[in-house]
Amino acid sequence: MRKIYYFYFLLTLALAQDQTFDHSTFNDLLGKYVTNCRINYPNFKKDQSRLEIYLAYLQKVDASEFEAWA
Repeated sequence: MRKIYYFYFLLTLALAQDQTFDHSTFNDLLGKYVTNCRINYPNFKKDQSRLEIYLAYLQKVDASEFEAWA
Protein backbone atom coordinates (compact mmCIF):
# COMPACT_ATOMS: atom_id res chain seq x y z
CA MET A 1 0.00 0.00 0.00
CA ARG A 2 2.87 2.37 0.75
CA LYS A 3 4.20 1.90 -2.77
CA ILE A 4 0.90 3.09 -4.20
CA TYR A 5 0.90 6.23 -2.08
CA TYR A 6 4.55 6.87 -2.93
CA PHE A 7 3.84 6.42 -6.65
CA TYR A 8 0.83 8.72 -6.42
CA PHE A 9 2.87 11.30 -4.50
CA LEU A 10 5.66 11.29 -7.08
CA LEU A 11 3.26 11.66 -9.96
CA THR A 12 1.40 14.44 -8.20
CA LEU A 13 4.70 16.21 -7.59
CA ALA A 14 5.63 15.85 -11.25
CA LEU A 15 2.25 17.22 -12.27
CA ALA A 16 2.70 20.24 -10.05
CA GLN A 17 6.19 21.03 -11.31
CA ASP A 18 5.75 20.59 -15.04
CA GLN A 19 3.02 22.46 -16.82
CA THR A 20 4.26 21.60 -20.34
CA PHE A 21 3.98 17.82 -20.08
CA ASP A 22 0.52 16.49 -20.86
CA HIS A 23 -0.72 14.40 -17.93
CA SER A 24 -4.39 14.59 -18.93
CA THR A 25 -4.68 10.84 -19.62
CA PHE A 26 -3.38 9.97 -16.18
CA ASN A 27 -5.47 12.70 -14.54
CA ASP A 28 -8.57 11.27 -16.22
CA LEU A 29 -7.73 7.77 -15.00
CA LEU A 30 -7.18 8.99 -11.45
CA GLY A 31 -10.41 10.95 -11.53
CA LYS A 32 -12.29 7.91 -12.73
CA TYR A 33 -10.83 5.20 -10.52
CA VAL A 34 -9.53 6.83 -7.33
CA THR A 35 -11.97 7.92 -4.64
CA ASN A 36 -11.00 8.88 -1.10
CA CYS A 37 -7.46 7.53 -1.70
CA ARG A 38 -8.90 4.15 -2.73
CA ILE A 39 -8.19 2.71 -6.14
CA ASN A 40 -10.86 0.70 -7.94
CA TYR A 41 -8.43 -1.84 -9.42
CA PRO A 42 -10.93 -4.04 -11.30
CA ASN A 43 -12.25 -1.08 -13.29
CA PHE A 44 -8.83 0.54 -13.59
CA LYS A 45 -7.59 -2.68 -15.21
CA LYS A 46 -10.32 -2.34 -17.84
CA ASP A 47 -8.60 0.89 -18.93
CA GLN A 48 -5.15 -0.68 -18.90
CA SER A 49 -4.51 0.32 -22.51
CA ARG A 50 -4.91 4.01 -21.62
CA LEU A 51 -2.46 3.61 -18.74
CA GLU A 52 0.02 1.85 -21.02
CA ILE A 53 -0.24 4.71 -23.54
CA TYR A 54 0.49 7.21 -20.77
CA LEU A 55 3.43 5.17 -19.48
CA ALA A 56 4.87 4.93 -23.01
CA TYR A 57 4.54 8.72 -23.21
CA LEU A 58 6.48 9.06 -19.95
CA GLN A 59 9.24 6.80 -21.25
CA LYS A 60 9.90 9.24 -24.07
CA VAL A 61 11.03 11.92 -21.61
CA ASP A 62 14.78 12.30 -21.90
CA ALA A 63 17.08 12.69 -18.90
CA SER A 64 17.66 16.43 -19.37
CA GLU A 65 13.94 17.16 -19.47
CA PHE A 66 13.38 15.00 -16.39
CA GLU A 67 16.18 16.76 -14.50
CA ALA A 68 14.61 20.14 -15.34
CA TRP A 69 11.50 19.09 -13.41
CA ALA A 70 13.42 18.74 -10.14
